[in-house]
This record gives sequence, structure tokens and C-alpha cells, in this order.
Amino acid sequence: MRKVHVKLDANTESKKDQLLRAAKLSIRGSIRKPYNCIEWASILRLLEKTEKIDGSNLIKHWNTVSAGEHKLQGRKYTCVNALLKLSEDLLQTYLTHVQEMGFDGCAWTEEVLAERQIHVGHRHGSNTSAWSRRTLVTERSEYWMILYCQAMYLEAPRETRRKLSKDTVIDASCTAAFLDSCVDDLRSAGVTEQLHLEAAVTPFLNNDVGFLLELNCAMAEKKPTFAVTEISSFKKSHCSRDLLNNIFTFSRG
Repeated sequence: MRKVHVKLDANTESKKDQLLRAAKLSIRGSIRKPYNCIEWASILRLLEKTEKIDGSNLIKHWNTVSAGEHKLQGRKYTCVNALLKLSEDLLQTYLTHVQEMGFDGCAWTEEVLAERQIHVGHRHGSNTSAWSRRTLVTERSEYWMILYCQAMYLEAPRETRRKLSKDTVIDASCTAAFLDSCVDDLRSAGVTEQLHLEAAVTPFLNNDVGFLLELNCAMAEKKPTFAVTEISSFKKSHCSRDLLNNIFTFSRG
């Protein structure tokens, strides 16, 4: 019997059909691995933007045609849904790390990424109104938190690396939110010329023990009269506005 080979022309498929076909191929036990939660969120975001396809409806359809272990439900669904609410820049920052390291070898877990406390809009809580705004997770603070956590993860030797715990990431999110409010205070006060990238973001990303200790002490005390000039690193810096602009890549949400 003669075999007839038919090549499917991808141009005849919709973007949605192409996604579903690729997703099915990825779970067949070949070299390719199933999409992780960050990849799912990135693909759904792209389809929502370019094809005007509702991501939630596509997830429902996927769940009807895939095996139980590959369905987007439970924690995985919560994770994808949380990531879909982020800006393209933030989602891309997560995705770049995963593409470089692979999901198994990256800093993140589904449990952590599904945690609402680390994402934009969450307020870490405060007993005083004066400190309420200092605990708000913003676009910029989540970006700094991502970079901090990934840098901390990559500092460890490859053979001893462990994925970051939820508590570690939540603490980093809280610190980044507070740091973000401090930078805003300095800018609003018109003293931005005294603030350099090295005075705020660099010591945070480099896990500077002394700098982090100052921030943590201020957060623990929550003095109603707290002023950013109490943080010594902010008082020592002298730089131009051009250098300062590097800190404000992400505007506050």
C-alpha cells in the first residue's frame, strides 16, 4: 500500500489552532517539554493582543482537549492568571530568565508566582496611614524584586542552587516596595541630584548587607516621622540627573 504524506500548511491555521497543536506536541514525551506557566501566560498575552482572543476561553478549550495532568487548573491556573495581569515588560522579565535557565533550572516556582503578595497592586500591610503607601507593590518595585531574586539565585553555585521559597520572595517584595517609596520621596522633594543608581538600586540588587539592614530596621520601626535621609546611602550619593534616570525605567503604578 502506498503511503501518502500530507504536509499541513501552517498558513491555513489560525493562531489559536497553531498554539493548541504546538501545545499538544509538547506533551508527547519528546525532547520538547510542556509549556510552563510563564510560557503559557506569554502565549496567551500575545494571542489576546494580536488575535483578540480571550485567554480565559482558550484555557477552557485547552482543558477539554488535554489530559488531566496537563490541564491549566488549580495552582497552575492561578499562576497563569496572576501573570496575565502583569504588564508586558514585567512578564517579559520573568520570561527572559526562564528562557535562559529553563523552568526546572530557574529561580521561580508555580507556588511563588501564584502568590498575589508579590505582584503589582498588593499592599503588604501597615498599622499606620503614614506607612500605608510604603508597602504598596508597584510596577517598578516588582521589577526590582524580580532582578534581586534572580541575582540572588544565580549567585549560588549551580550544584547548590535551590529555588527561592515563598517567604524569601515576599520579603524581597516588601523591601522593594519600601525602597520604591523612598526613591519617590527624594524625587518629590526635589533632591534627585543627590540620588545615584549606586545609592539605591545597585546595593539592593547586590544584596548589600549594610544597606538592607538599614531598610529592614526602618520597616520594622515604622516611625511616623521617618524621613528618607535617615538611610545613610541616600545621603552619601552625589551624581547627575542623567545617571538618576536609570532608576526610573519603570514608573510607579
